[in-house]
Amino acid sequence: MLALAHRPDLLLFDEPSSGLDPVVRRDILEAIIRTVVDEGRTVFFSSHCWMKLSAVSDHVAMMVGGKVVLSGPLDTAKESITDSHCV
Repeated sequence: MLALAHRPDLLLFDEPSSGLDPVVRRDILEAIIRTVVDEGRTVFFSSHCWMKLSAVSDHVAMMVGGKVVLSGPLDTAKESITDSHCV
């Protein structure tokens, strides 16, 4: 939440839900969503488990070996991504 204090146009989060219990994860993601909606900011999440963040994403990109191999709207990307090992 400290990252939101100075109101940047772009927020970068690396594994923002890693290690959090489901209730806290939901609360954090809801706070981030409120910020985007209320203030029109862009949020970039990096995660090894895209399914944890897909509920709050509208565009996704996947990198393999440092190269973008998939980029597009979430609905389109869901057809190409399988990630059943993430919970």
